[in-house]
Amino acid sequence: MNFFKKISFLVITLTFNFTFSQDNGGFENWTTSGSYQEPDNWQTFNLLSTIGNPVSAFQASGLDKYSGNYALKIKTIHITNKLGINLPDTIGIVFNGKVIVSPPSYKIGSPYTTRSEKLTFYSKYTPVGPDTGLVVVSLSRQTASGRDTIATGQIDVVPNGSFSFYEILLNYRSNATPDTAAIIFGSSKKTSTSRVGSTIFIDDVLFTGVAPIGIKENENKYQSLIKVYPIPASDNITINTPFDEATKIEIVNSLGQPIGNYKISNYITLINTNPFNNGVYFYNVYDKKNKLLVSGKINIIK
Repeated sequence: MNFFKKISFLVITLTFNFTFSQDNGGFENWTTSGSYQEPDNWQTFNLLSTIGNPVSAFQASGLDKYSGNYALKIKTIHITNKLGINLPDTIGIVFNGKVIVSPPSYKIGSPYTTRSEKLTFYSKYTPVGPDTGLVVVSLSRQTASGRDTIATGQIDVVPNGSFSFYEILLNYRSNATPDTAAIIFGSSKKTSTSRVGSTIFIDDVLFTGVAPIGIKENENKYQSLIKVYPIPASDNITINTPFDEATKIEIVNSLGQPIGNYKISNYITLINTNPFNNGVYFYNVYDKKNKLLVSGKINIIK
C-alpha cells in the first residue's frame, strides 16, 4: 500500500505560447508557523509536529535549490499520530489545497481554468533503499453527478544527486474546461517500499502550453460500459470492464498514491478492500501499452 499548488498567473506571448506560473512555484516565499516553516500557497503535514510527529517539509537553499534563493525539501517521516486523518504510517507529501484541523481532513486542489499541456519542474532525489519519488497532477471539474476528471499525469522521480528537468504531459480524457488543478509531490511512492529519510527537492513548478481542443472523449467510449459494484464497498469491490483493450486496473488513494495493481481476467476484477481504510479511492484502467483508458471514483465504508 502507498503514496501523494494555486495557479494564478497567466503569461501570453505574441506567438500564442502560454506559460502558467504556479503561485510560489519557485518556493521563494515562506511563513513561520510555530516551530516550523510553511511554503506559501502549498500545504504540508508539518502541523502533525504539534502532536509529536517529525516535520516533513523544509525550506532548502544553497546547493539544494535550483534557482532563486530557496527550493522545497520533502522528507519521508514516520508518523504515529494522524490527527484522525486517513494517512499511511510513512509520509512525505506537499500539495496544493488545504489541511483542515477541525474536523481533521484535507482537500487537494485549487481553482484553475486552463487546459494546460504539461506540468514542468526541476527536482533531485536521494532515496533510502528501493524508494522512488512521485509527482501527480490532475485537472477536474465539478458536474451535477460529481467531480469529473479531465486530464491526469504522473512521473516517477529517480535517484539523482543534481537537479534535473522533468515534464509531465497531461493525458486529456475530454474537451471540457477544468475548474480545479491538483498537484502532489511525494518523497515516497509506495508504503511497501517507502523508507524514512528518503528526500526529494522541488523547484520552479510551472504549467505550460495549451492542449488542443478536439480530443475524442474516452469516457464516452468506455465510461458507459464500465460497471463498479457495490458502491460504497466494504469487503470487496468488483470492476467489470467489458472491452478488449483493458488489461489492468490501478487503485490509488485520495493523495494520488497507487496502493494496488490488479490484472483483469475475463473482463472482471475482484478487489479485496479489507486492507483499505475508509475513504475515497480512484481506479485507473489501462491497456497493454500502459495507456490510460478510463478512471473513476469508489467509496469504501466498513
